[in-house]
Amino acid sequence: MFYFVLFLFIPVLEVIVFVKAGQYIGILNTLMLTVLTAIMGMALLRAQGFQTIQRAQQKLARNEAPLSEMFDGLCLFAAGLLLLTPGFVTDTVGFLLFLPPIRALLKHNIKQLPGVFFQQSNFSSEEMFRMKREEDEKHQKPRPNNRPNIIEGEYTDITEKDD
Repeated sequence: MFYFVLFLFIPVLEVIVFVKAGQYIGILNTLMLTVLTAIMGMALLRAQGFQTIQRAQQKLARNEAPLSEMFDGLCLFAAGLLLLTPGFVTDTVGFLLFLPPIRALLKHNIKQLPGVFFQQSNFSSEEMFRMKREEDEKHQKPRPNNRPNIIEGEYTDITEKDD
């Protein structure tokens, strides 16, 4: 339901802002400003994208996982999509995603999500592992405790005999 409301609300908001901007600065200036923000966004995306790729390659060369760079790349991708979408609201959000402090804040908040989920649901990782172990034990075939593990099979001796 939230996404449906968001899906309807954003275009309506974009139209309202676009019309108001057209009233204040004129329709031609509004259209030129929309194209200019797309061009500026692509230039920023290219520059920051290359920097992010270089940092990721450096981490990979040091055998480190480039998790932060992957998140930055995802944010930059979203920023690029938002800037290509005509409208001032999406452009504003897109430009905000280019700012490293905003991305750091998003990253921090996203890291907190699993902890918040587990706290709200009274569910712990220890409980999750216990449930997984019980589920695995349920599906195992019971075997008597006094029998050793026996593997049955056939074999052929392929060693050469020295006579």
